[in-house]
Amino acid sequence: MPQESPTDWPADQPRPGRMTLYEWLSRAFDKNLVRRFGNGRAKDPYRFRLPNEDDESYDRGELPPLKPLDFATMDRR
Repeated sequence: MPQESPTDWPADQPRPGRMTLYEWLSRAFDKNLVRRFGNGRAKDPYRFRLPNEDDESYDRGELPPLKPLDFATMDRR
């Protein structure tokens, strides 16, 4: 389980225990609500993140398509 998650918890919220957080993330992964990387071992722990629009390209082993540039909002120094 990632070590950084519990330390980054919002200060105004009670921090869940490590096993509780792991169970929440595992259930979210089972429901395809989060992505999981790593093999769950000490030298390669699970890492969780939210899905994003580029995942389909990455899953195929491709780079995502470039998004069009918005010249109206670019800083032209």
